[in-house]
Amino acid sequence: MGDFRSRVPHNQSFPAMKQHILFLFCFFTLAPVFCQKHDYIWMSGGYNPSDDSSTDFIVDFNILPPQIEKIEGKIMMGNANVSISSTEGMLQYYTNGCIIRTQNHAIMENGEYINGGVDSSIYYANCGPQGWGSYPVIQGIFALPVDNNIHEVFHIRFESDPPGPNLVCQYGALLHSRIDMNANQGLGQVVFKDSVLTEGCLQTACANRHANGRDWWVLLPDNVNNRFYRFLSTPEGIQGPWIQEIENPTIVDTFFYLGWSEFSQNGERFLINDIQSGVAIYDFDRCTGLLSNLRHIPAEIEEYGYGYAAAFSSNSRFLYVIKGSFTTMEQYDLNEFDIMASRIKVAEWDGFYDFFEPNGPAIQASFSFFSMVPMERFTIGPGVPGLYISWISLTAKE
Repeated sequence: MGDFRSRVPHNQSFPAMKQHILFLFCFFTLAPVFCQKHDYIWMSGGYNPSDDSSTDFIVDFNILPPQIEKIEGKIMMGNANVSISSTEGMLQYYTNGCIIRTQNHAIMENGEYINGGVDSSIYYANCGPQGWGSYPVIQGIFALPVDNNIHEVFHIRFESDPPGPNLVCQYGALLHSRIDMNANQGLGQVVFKDSVLTEGCLQTACANRHANGRDWWVLLPDNVNNRFYRFLSTPEGIQGPWIQEIENPTIVDTFFYLGWSEFSQNGERFLINDIQSGVAIYDFDRCTGLLSNLRHIPAEIEEYGYGYAAAFSSNSRFLYVIKGSFTTMEQYDLNEFDIMASRIKVAEWDGFYDFFEPNGPAIQASFSFFSMVPMERFTIGPGVPGLYISWISLTAKE
């Protein structure tokens, strides 16, 4: 069974990496792309403007065990967020899908009103007048350092009144913004923002390094048709989209609000996880950007909370999924012919509850979003908008 580390309540001091106060947790893993240190600083936490209280913190993976430092960031790092560091592992900028901030925690030049969209009411309802809130797209933004100076940012546009039944088109467009990190003495400048790459009824996008070691594939599943859009980010700009038609069992007749996608650490596998339909796993060709060899792990619909995320192991062989109403983590061996027969439980919630507010209801501090971190362990968020993150070592199972 995995090593599930004990919690540290939010009213205690901040020790080296155990658990920390957290609001909606969603970190994006670009595997195997960050063989440098672009993902070594993570920003997380939340902000309550009603009493001006901030619970923002930095997780620094340059040190083992990782160090956590609380800051007065006054920003909600929620559903859509990303933090980018230099090749040396020093924070460069971060975003909550609403604004982009520099390493000094000031708004980057032209970095306000990201995802402004065609309906400004969505932005102000979720982001607030100063952009401190959180854009409502889980795994809704990521950044690609094309070189030391130019970074391409990709993000999903949320639709307030989408066409079609059951909000299937709630994710309505893939947008593109560009950052020049050479501007403003290294603090950066948003050169342009919210350029539309494609529109439609979409799931969430994910990126993987091309086999040439320079360019990046960006893969975007359709949420209505068995169709995948792929783009290629190069130093000369964004190419595509090209379309591949291949079955996607995570397409259901409703929105993709609690969906998740990810590439494996070696870049040769791709997954989509959906709480209603389960996990679709594909092989991925890093030369052509094409998917093949679909395998499907169905969701157990009678169990609410199939898990918001799924993740590959550091050696790309195993798949981990949260199940049992956020109470268990299961492992599947992708090298086995019968994936379902390889299913084993590797971690289990220990029954711990805490209180989001002193007089509020008890909160189940179990599992929800999770991601592989640079130290080759998983970081796990709570099963509800809650209080903690955890880290878990599963190396014994590999």
